[in-house]
Amino acid sequence: MLFSSQFVSLIFALGVGGLISTMFYYIINMVKEYVARRMICSVVIENLDPTYQWLLQFLTQKGYLADQMSDSVVRIVKKKREWFQPKASKEKPKIEYYPAPGLHYFKYRGRTMWAVQEQGKINLVGWENKPQTSEKIIIMCYGGSTEIIQQLIDDAVVFSMDLDKGLLGIYQTYGWLSMWVKVMTKKARTLDSVVLDSDIASQLETDIRDFQNSGEWYMSKGVPYRRGYLLFGPPGTGKTSFVQAIAGQLKLNLCYLNLSSGEVDDDSLNRLLSEAPDRSIILLEDIDAMFTDRTSMSTNKLSFSGFLNALDGVRSQEGQILFMTTNHKERLDPALLRPGRADVHVKLNYASDIQMKGLFCRFFPESEDLAVQFANQLPVSKLSMAKLQGHMLRYREDVEKCVANAKELMLDEKVVTKEMVIDDWLHRLNLLRLKPNFEKQKIRRVQDLIYIIDQGQFAEFEITDKLVVRRLWNMLIGEQETKDSFNYLSKHGIRAIGQIFISNPRQLDELVDYIPEGVLTGFHLRDIFDAHKKTQEIKDKIYDTIIFNKRFPKTLEISKAIHKGPVEDEKKKSKIDFDLTKFFTDLGATDCINKLQKQDLNDPELFFKVEYGTIESTLDLKPQGKKLRIMKKIKELRDKYEKEGYIEYLDQGLLEGSELPSLKFVKSTTMKRDTGKKDKDLNSFYSEN
Repeated sequence: MLFSSQFVSLIFALGVGGLISTMFYYIINMVKEYVARRMICSVVIENLDPTYQWLLQFLTQKGYLADQMSDSVVRIVKKKREWFQPKASKEKPKIEYYPAPGLHYFKYRGRTMWAVQEQGKINLVGWENKPQTSEKIIIMCYGGSTEIIQQLIDDAVVFSMDLDKGLLGIYQTYGWLSMWVKVMTKKARTLDSVVLDSDIASQLETDIRDFQNSGEWYMSKGVPYRRGYLLFGPPGTGKTSFVQAIAGQLKLNLCYLNLSSGEVDDDSLNRLLSEAPDRSIILLEDIDAMFTDRTSMSTNKLSFSGFLNALDGVRSQEGQILFMTTNHKERLDPALLRPGRADVHVKLNYASDIQMKGLFCRFFPESEDLAVQFANQLPVSKLSMAKLQGHMLRYREDVEKCVANAKELMLDEKVVTKEMVIDDWLHRLNLLRLKPNFEKQKIRRVQDLIYIIDQGQFAEFEITDKLVVRRLWNMLIGEQETKDSFNYLSKHGIRAIGQIFISNPRQLDELVDYIPEGVLTGFHLRDIFDAHKKTQEIKDKIYDTIIFNKRFPKTLEISKAIHKGPVEDEKKKSKIDFDLTKFFTDLGATDCINKLQKQDLNDPELFFKVEYGTIESTLDLKPQGKKLRIMKKIKELRDKYEKEGYIEYLDQGLLEGSELPSLKFVKSTTMKRDTGKKDKDLNSFYSEN
């Protein structure tokens, strides 16, 4: 009985003691928490907020944490275009040190503070399954107010803005997250760097500034506070450059929104427009390629009605500035062009006389007196500013050559192509391996292929590959897709081809950024992707092709290639003057005139140059006696002109400025490509170090 009483007393004492100790610790914790709240303040910043990077950059680069970090994380700042430069030209990589997860002490304005860097779990985001670690930094200090921490963050923001002063911030959307990511900063272009025909630039700048200062008026009138601009005109007239210059002049960010990526749907577009970075211009390029009517693209999740609702919707950001560009305004639906969506329409046309002189003066400010001489040689409103700029870049070291060779800009593309040496022609088609096949047939220029009137005739060159034959044939007949791939690629062309093979927008942007303009033709790039599926193989092949192409002599100076000296100058004065119509009429063979016209051989310059057998098959003379009589006369004339030197002259190509009759063919074929299959390795293109 006594034992039971003592046991109960012990249990009671332990229970009461445990309760008292629990209450004691609870009170202690409450006191500690109360004291901490009164004596320690903190601010949490997550890595999804841009302030996170600004703060880390400020603490490390200004030295607050640089000398205090016992644990740090090393990050290499990658140099752009590093992978295709020769090894000898690679610079030493820049290394930055950031605080590792844990506790770090530092002093700021005489106050002791500490930063707690925390890392969360790693998530795989986007269809490329890119790993992304959630991070946050906690800034703490003694005291009951966060004022000192707010000052720290304000200083970090100012520091970041100073670093970006004079730079243009470029934002793009990121994968499935449907969020804006700052992908780069670049030196902002000045507005006067874009040479325009009138004061369009200043008018547009004034319009945007007035809009920015009219927020209260819009609110008071109940009018949506948004402004839309449509830039339209032919390709190469500087629409995108103009928008970049406007953004730089107004110190605004530039947000590229790619609606054709297949990642943007109606809901995500609303979200992107409402969450665009502050003080930004949103740019939608080539809007005609997306919506030409009230239907959506088959490969796109964005509908036309959804796009219009996003522009008009209540979720659209107040004060939003939207630019759209198009090469074909006439293809756009009127609903997209009305005020409220495209309030201001600006046409950028081909270069005027003022623009040609202005661009010349920008390139050669010390030779402004030659600007008039340069512009007087060129037609007005026929050449794009991009083409003029390319010419001046080519002769940037020699202003006199730039002026002297101005007429190169007027060379007809068809004439240039037909006068092109066969080496360059095959090289652009990425078929230089066939050069020996053409050399055996003594083919020196594309013009020498004039007798080919059927794909089957390429068998004479021992070419049996059907795709190769089709490519050669399509180029001869001027099939548009083949002509586009034949040209050296601009940035826009690189992007257009890259979209066929690369699904990741960021990797596509890297491809476009890394490949210089004017060094690869469309066939070069397409064939590389067709032949190689591994990332490293593609990189290596592009690098090798770029190096080879820079050394390969291109047909750039057609007039110089044709101009051989004083002897040819003398021949230039006297071409073959012969009336083919009278010739065949006198021989009683008027039907031959129509046959020659069908094959564009009614020009005597061309008629006496082509092979004898080609003339015979074209005329198809019957009966045999008539054939022998007429062909004998033609042979006598050919022999006569050959002795006088005309045939030799014609073999060297047409003289500068002479017109070449185009070949006409009944049948046209288009190369078909299977672009539906994409190797999974291409989805990680350029993701490897």
